[in-house]
Amino acid sequence: RELISAVARASRTARWIATADRDDFGLHQLPEQVLHLGRLSETEMSDLARLALRANADESVARIVAMAAGSPWRLRRFPTTDADALAHVPDPILVQSLESPARQFLTGLALIRRSLPTAIVAGVPTTSRETGLDALRHRGLVMMLGTSIKINDDARAIILAETSDAEQQQAGRELATTLANESDPAGVLESFHLFSLCKDHEAVVTTVLRHGQSLIAQGYPCELLDAIAWSRDERLEQLRLHA
Repeated sequence: RELISAVARASRTARWIATADRDDFGLHQLPEQVLHLGRLSETEMSDLARLALRANADESVARIVAMAAGSPWRLRRFPTTDADALAHVPDPILVQSLESPARQFLTGLALIRRSLPTAIVAGVPTTSRETGLDALRHRGLVMMLGTSIKINDDARAIILAETSDAEQQQAGRELATTLANESDPAGVLESFHLFSLCKDHEAVVTTVLRHGQSLIAQGYPCELLDAIAWSRDERLEQLRLHA
């Protein structure tokens, strides 16, 4: 909020675009430059269903438009365009229609705080051929940011609300184990976070001891210290001194 407000005050003539899902950024002084986006009309949603999902049957299109409620993001999450099958798709959540591996993968992704290199998560064992990254991206559940990937914010909120603490801990531990075996700093740092969420202190310490010196050498001493600030484990004292 502070950043957008500052840019609005200082960059009156520069060309820039900012998007937000709230309307409290104090931009009332620039009403002619603010575009408020609402729900798409039924006609627009029908056209989108036919183009994006290649839905042809009028009954299928009508059901998809009704269940998507004016949201292109929701529309892209439908796993089928068959009218009879659509009657059994959970609404409005739709995440329940995912296969278990993809659901677990997304649950783990919902727990992390940043985007991750696609090369890391592409090999996560909780994805399957039928619900791989391309399929999840097509349905709008994950977003590709250059060579990185992150979960859609709406999908994050839905998944965390739908899954139990036990499910989240299992998914977090699975993803953390994969990330801990990578050399990418972003993945390793997220593994600390995930293991902490799972209250697996020993896994945090073991992973920190394995990657700590490398993270310091790559310029991440502050992030490392933040990750172990809560621990009083004597095995980490040498790393604290070097960081």
